[in-house]
Amino acid sequence: MARQPKDVKIAGAFVTPGERAAWVRTSDDTAVPSNIQALLHLDEPPVAVQMVITVDAGARAIIREFAVSPRERDVPISTSLLRRIPVDYLLRVALDRASVSVKRRPDIHEGAFQLRGDPEHQAWVSPAPPKPGRGHEASADRVQQAADVYKQALASGSRSPGMEVATAMGYSRATAARDIRLARERGLLAAAESGESAAEAKLPPPSSDVLGPVWQRFGDPDSWAPMDEVLAGPMGLPVVHPGITGAAAPDPVPDASRRRDAEQRLRRPSADAQSDSEDEGGADEDAGAADE
Repeated sequence: MARQPKDVKIAGAFVTPGERAAWVRTSDDTAVPSNIQALLHLDEPPVAVQMVITVDAGARAIIREFAVSPRERDVPISTSLLRRIPVDYLLRVALDRASVSVKRRPDIHEGAFQLRGDPEHQAWVSPAPPKPGRGHEASADRVQQAADVYKQALASGSRSPGMEVATAMGYSRATAARDIRLARERGLLAAAESGESAAEAKLPPPSSDVLGPVWQRFGDPDSWAPMDEVLAGPMGLPVVHPGITGAAAPDPVPDASRRRDAEQRLRRPSADAQSDSEDEGGADEDAGAADE
């Protein structure tokens, strides 16, 4: 059973096989319907969730339909309410409720099994999925999902994105750490620098076409700027000049000359102001001499 998030309370969960649903093995001794209709009543947040779930031959579950309705009249559906609904956890609850014990029948056919009450001559055939744990790679979809949750946690300012992944995915911190490591190895997340905590790892740039270094714009995780348009601010934090506008995907930075030009442009207003001040001082001196 998936670990329940602290801020979620489920009052009831009801699942039924969909029309013409087959059965898919989820382990050596369990199986679920290939099509599941689930209804979950939550006390916290106070909503009812309806899902239509399909499960393929590799035991990969996918939510095809998802509907939310408030259980109380004075509770509107809002963005903050939707964010409190742990979709992945509810998916695991539905799969857990839909799971049934099976009897293996290799004497009939390889991968054959029977449900309780099936006739002796009737059997379902479905290969058992790989067992999770050491020596077995996580699915590409699961690693991608873990990477997405991790990046969302970083963007929201979370200092424990690994725990956010574990909570959202409904598994242990060790499994979350393994999926995050796989995401880094597959290029879905930027590699953490030496001595850098997972929470401080930088997000990858929004485009794979970037040829030069880029900096994230301070305070805006979705906006990027070429390195030559960024100056070092207090404590080494990047500071972008207010006259420079952001771009969804930064242009390539061919060489260091653009950086020098940008720095000169940013320094020029100070130099001009100093020159104007000197000119005003000289004019005052001339006026004083004329009065004498």
